[in-house]
Amino acid sequence: MNDAKKKAYELAAEASKQQVTLASAFLALSATLLRDVFENISPPATGLIAGAWIALFVSIAFGTRALFQLAAVLGRAKSDADRAVPRPSRVRGLNRSARAQNGFFLAALALLLLFGLSNLRWG
Repeated sequence: MNDAKKKAYELAAEASKQQVTLASAFLALSATLLRDVFENISPPATGLIAGAWIALFVSIAFGTRALFQLAAVLGRAKSDADRAVPRPSRVRGLNRSARAQNGFFLAALALLLLFGLSNLRWG
């Protein structure tokens, strides 16, 4: 495998790891803020935070799946000279997992933003 492909796999793995870390941090932070800051939450806001947490968990699951798929593709490479290893963007399952991870992560951020805005108290 050439250096460009190695670098592409390293970058894909690092991006997935960072997004899993961010999703985990958002889960922990939102749970802490929910308990300490937001006391009276309306039912629609409860649905928003529950949806955000579900989306974050799903994002973490797809990120973990993407990391396992990266490892599987690299494990199939028999040697450094193996040119049969495709670029990460060409691996069908990996591409789908990464897109799902990104989509659920962005949906969770949008739901967290809506939750925060719905609980703002002016004045």
